[in-house]
Amino acid sequence: MLVVGDGATGRQIAAELVVTHAVALATGKPWQVVPQRVLGKDTLWWFDRLGALRADKDTRYGRWVRAHDAIPGWHLRRSSLRRLGVQLVPRTVGATGHQLQFADGTSDTFEVVIWALGYRDEASWLQMPAAVDTQGRCVEDCGISPVPRLFYVGRSWQTTRASALLYGVGADAAPASMTRGCRWMFAIGAQQGRLAAWVTVSPGLFLRKTATEHAGEVPNR
Repeated sequence: MLVVGDGATGRQIAAELVVTHAVALATGKPWQVVPQRVLGKDTLWWFDRLGALRADKDTRYGRWVRAHDAIPGWHLRRSSLRRLGVQLVPRTVGATGHQLQFADGTSDTFEVVIWALGYRDEASWLQMPAAVDTQGRCVEDCGISPVPRLFYVGRSWQTTRASALLYGVGADAAPASMTRGCRWMFAIGAQQGRLAAWVTVSPGLFLRKTATEHAGEVPNR
């Protein structure tokens, strides 16, 4: 069994499955791994107290935080995964049938491949002129779309590290410039594996719809 994707999710899947299966993990870029808890407190608690979660992405501190994003949990270090029995292989660069090719020129055959590659924008369903670029990505700056009265929340590093967390959505939605006269606000929940939308017709009133349900209901302007 091969897990492709060396982020937190890929490592967690590999650590769970190696208990009952032979598992290989296709690695990628080096990641910094930090403890899950420090002095009895979760790492995110410390990040919050140190201002890392709320640092604006355009400040020096915010840029540093973004460049040093880390995986929480020393049990997910590569050395720890090796001790559990996970085989680490180079980055996957191709596949033919059950055979996977790796960046060092080697290949191997796997009956099961689990893809844990993260996510990307796919908002072509949003039929509003100027709202989406030619690659199907949302066009926005700190959640503000060039389309009048169209705003976003919940996007990765929309303004801060906390933007993609439930903890940070409220702060991004709060500015008066975003909520005053707001007709359409979308909360992009891609990290849950699908695109979701929250539509508001007045500040504080949210109606949740999936992208499929919402398709065709978005006004032209």
